[in-house]
Amino acid sequence: MGHRPKRRIVPAKRSVLSPTMTKQPRSHRLKWVVLVISVTIPLLLWMDHRCSFDELEAIALDVSSGLGFVTRNTGVVIVDINDHDYKDLFQGQSPLNPAILIELVDAIAKAKPKAIGVDIVTDPAVWTTIQAPSNIPIVWAYRPDNPEGKSLPPTDTAWGSPKWPTNGPVVRQYLRLVPCQDNQCPSLAWEIMKKGFPNSGLEENNEELTIRFIRGQNVVHASDVLRLANAPNWGQTGSPLWSKTVVLGGTYNDAHETPLGRMPGVEIWANILETEIDGGGYRSPPWIVLLILGLVESILLVCLLQFWDFKRGLLISVVSVPFLSITLSWMVYHSAQRWAYFAMILVTLIAEQCIEVARVQQNEQIGEFFNDLRKGPHHGSVSDGPAENVKTKSKD
Repeated sequence: MGHRPKRRIVPAKRSVLSPTMTKQPRSHRLKWVVLVISVTIPLLLWMDHRCSFDELEAIALDVSSGLGFVTRNTGVVIVDINDHDYKDLFQGQSPLNPAILIELVDAIAKAKPKAIGVDIVTDPAVWTTIQAPSNIPIVWAYRPDNPEGKSLPPTDTAWGSPKWPTNGPVVRQYLRLVPCQDNQCPSLAWEIMKKGFPNSGLEENNEELTIRFIRGQNVVHASDVLRLANAPNWGQTGSPLWSKTVVLGGTYNDAHETPLGRMPGVEIWANILETEIDGGGYRSPPWIVLLILGLVESILLVCLLQFWDFKRGLLISVVSVPFLSITLSWMVYHSAQRWAYFAMILVTLIAEQCIEVARVQQNEQIGEFFNDLRKGPHHGSVSDGPAENVKTKSKD
């Protein structure tokens, strides 16, 4: 009597999915990718405009400075009227006592700096009382709209507007020429550049330029300037203000939001001056440029994930995110500080692809589970391999 041949049950192999191995057609997957890109990029542009990535920008700026990618030796020094000086020298009164302010400017001029910028709005009537040598340019802050009703600047004095663009809550840009009434007038930093660096080669325009912020400006307190002004070596080489570009201002009640956190106005002007002396700021690109670059990097990432198996594509994509985001930031802004915008686009796409692959794998697992239930506990897939996988025995 013969026995029926026994068949060895070979478990069905589970596939390792990648986006190219999914059950859905490629057109369906691409629809989801296009949808994610069309929502993500405008959202990130809006978030960038609303300064949502400022903390990440500050990290990039600090890392760049710490690694030596952003260094300056431009000779800009801040003479700071801090809280202590405001209380002791000016008796805590505002506007500042013009007699003490003039004494302070004269003390700075004795050190023979390259130029002096005064980031303190005061009455132009006192500007001519300065005893400084005529070869040391002094530029005063003056609001052209003259809201305080002060006298007009004397014809033989230099002044600049202490304004920068207010496109958002965070100060990022500056202007060389600012709107004033029916005309344009120089900003405080630009007038200092024209007087102290007449051969800088920079172009006078009204375009918004981006400030290259850096921490750790050279600072000398106002009380120390008055104390050292009569020292014999005050106006000689080695003096902290000798041949420097000096910006005089107060930090006692003045702070503005910047990519590096809250910063006094005088420090912002020092950063603008350092940016100008270092070659000038870069022009902010229009939003359409950011949109196009976002689309380009999205297409590159999708190609990596679509044409490689998922694990390899994911590994390469994760490695490429910091490289692409920092490279594009340097291309557009000449700085790595705006890396977050480009990185968020890539991270969102990677997350979408991971969710899609996980969903397809889950569907396959559910399908296999119900197939097993229908086949029963002793059923499986029969191997279609070589004949040795099926063994038969016969007995007469």
